[in-house]
Amino acid sequence: MLENILLDLVDCIYAAAIEPMKFEGFLEALASAVQGQWTMLMTHDVTAWRATTALSVGLDAAALEREKHYAPLNPFVARGRPFMQAGTVITGAMIVPDHELIHTEYYNDHLKPSDLHHVIGGTITRDQHGAALIGSARSQKQGPFGKEAIALFQALDPHLRRALAMQKHMALQDGARDALDKIPNGCVLLGNNGRVLAVNRAADRIFALRDGITCVQGRLDAHAPESSTRLRELIASATSATYQPHPGGVMPVLRADDAQPYTVLVTPLERRPLDWGGVFPVAAVFIADPTCTPATAATLTQLYGFTPAEARLARALAKGEGLGAAAEKLEIGVNTAKTHLQHIFAKTQTSRQAELVRLLTSVGAMACMHATSPAEAAAEPVHNTTAYAAPQENLHAAEQRLADA
Repeated sequence: MLENILLDLVDCIYAAAIEPMKFEGFLEALASAVQGQWTMLMTHDVTAWRATTALSVGLDAAALEREKHYAPLNPFVARGRPFMQAGTVITGAMIVPDHELIHTEYYNDHLKPSDLHHVIGGTITRDQHGAALIGSARSQKQGPFGKEAIALFQALDPHLRRALAMQKHMALQDGARDALDKIPNGCVLLGNNGRVLAVNRAADRIFALRDGITCVQGRLDAHAPESSTRLRELIASATSATYQPHPGGVMPVLRADDAQPYTVLVTPLERRPLDWGGVFPVAAVFIADPTCTPATAATLTQLYGFTPAEARLARALAKGEGLGAAAEKLEIGVNTAKTHLQHIFAKTQTSRQAELVRLLTSVGAMACMHATSPAEAAAEPVHNTTAYAAPQENLHAAEQRLADA
């Protein structure tokens, strides 16, 4: 019977490792197995030496609020320092004997009103920053937790530790995925044979335009025949399992209506020694749109303290306008524009217009990365994205126009 209970609980643990919301079901199953009235997962701050309940089952909302209030007075935590080692399972009586427990404020104002008395707990992980704990409590009438409950907690310990390691790994992957979604360039991860494994939000927006580059049946392709051929060559070299002297590369992808081409970088990634299911990315494709929209006037004002007029001029210059053309477009005199420009130089600690353009372009990229919400980001037109690095010839042309002004 104990073996069947253990197998069911282990199954619950690994299901929860993949879907953390299922940890509640695991706690309910564990509570049933050990007859615990309150069963919980806790995090422990080593610096403050204080435990906080992360998830629990068995207590109503009022009792949980009471637990938050009395948590700093928890005698099991206060005296538990010698026992808080990874893999250790103990009962409350090993830390605080019953005859002492019943005189504590924590017991009389929190445990007793909830009809709780006996406690069992285990330390799953512990490092210099904190610990992950699991525990259960039940009434005095039910009696203390015995050897079977201790053995069950000990048997679950290595599985809980692996589950936490899996969660940490997946959390880092989720963080990396969120970071990719904030990048203003399109990013596509390719697996073996060049099949698309994942795309970020910017790439989705580019594909939706059906202008120049697209994703069809899990493959990247370009509309222009010459771009399509070259893109396939770069992808084949970057994803090849055999040695390639110069895998991947950079190329332009032509677009319709004489729009500036996308700049596409195809680069191999480090291969895993074992990719049994073909699920690991082996190459990445970055898609940059050179039609960069500068940072908003509000962003520039927040960063540099520009006046509204200075912010408008800075945005015009960032788009590649010459000073004279920008002044005409903004309906101000050239001398006024020059005065604004001197103030802009002073506030941005720049001295040349070309230097200013580089700075404002990088600020525009950072502003694009500061996503407001997934829905709003998805609604943004693709021309609001910014390249990692604008094509060199475009940058030189902008610098020349500014110098001529």
